[in-house]
Amino acid sequence: MSGILNIIDLIWIPLAFFVVRPRHRLVAIAFMVLCSITWRLQVDLIHFTGHTDGFIPFLWSGDVKWRAIEVYSIASALYLALLYASPRAPAIIALSAGIVLYIAAFSVSMLVMAI
Repeated sequence: MSGILNIIDLIWIPLAFFVVRPRHRLVAIAFMVLCSITWRLQVDLIHFTGHTDGFIPFLWSGDVKWRAIEVYSIASALYLALLYASPRAPAIIALSAGIVLYIAAFSVSMLVMAI
């Protein structure tokens, strides 16, 4: 069971392939892969410091991995909903929306994992 939970976020990649229009697929899949890599690196960074519950663990208890998965899953769902709702948008709009959501997800997840 723990092996499945370690890769649970990768479900977004095939979902992005099937939900998004063909012109946005590459950008959407790249966004999902980048989010999966980023949260793993953030969790490794916080674990490397020796704080597996975050730097200030009085608000939340438990491993920071689950907080990162939650934040990046919300960002991925928002991105897929945005691309699904705007099928005729140019690819550059999808790319810029992905960059904005990625920066927002990175910032929020780092804040949530640090607390």
